[in-house]
Amino acid sequence: MLYVLWPYPDGARGLATLKANLASEVDVISRLADDHAWAIIRTLADGAYEAVFILLGLDEFIRWAVDPTRLSPLNETKRRFLLGNWIFLEAAA
Repeated sequence: MLYVLWPYPDGARGLATLKANLASEVDVISRLADDHAWAIIRTLADGAYEAVFILLGLDEFIRWAVDPTRLSPLNETKRRFLLGNWIFLEAAA
């Protein structure tokens, strides 16, 4: 979230920077880790996604929000809120 929110002076920030840094880290880890370590990393990442996005219902809520079907005024407000904060959700994912 710091990449999205923190006001870095004269520094790169945002999701593009976050994705570039994550790609660099994956490159370093892929050179250092063996298949067993990658299996552990994948299991932890999948478990974290399951706990945060699936069990809490955020995955379904995001899928619901991006569906273009018209909704009631209250649900349209929820959709606009979610889409307005999309950058934060993407960074969290």
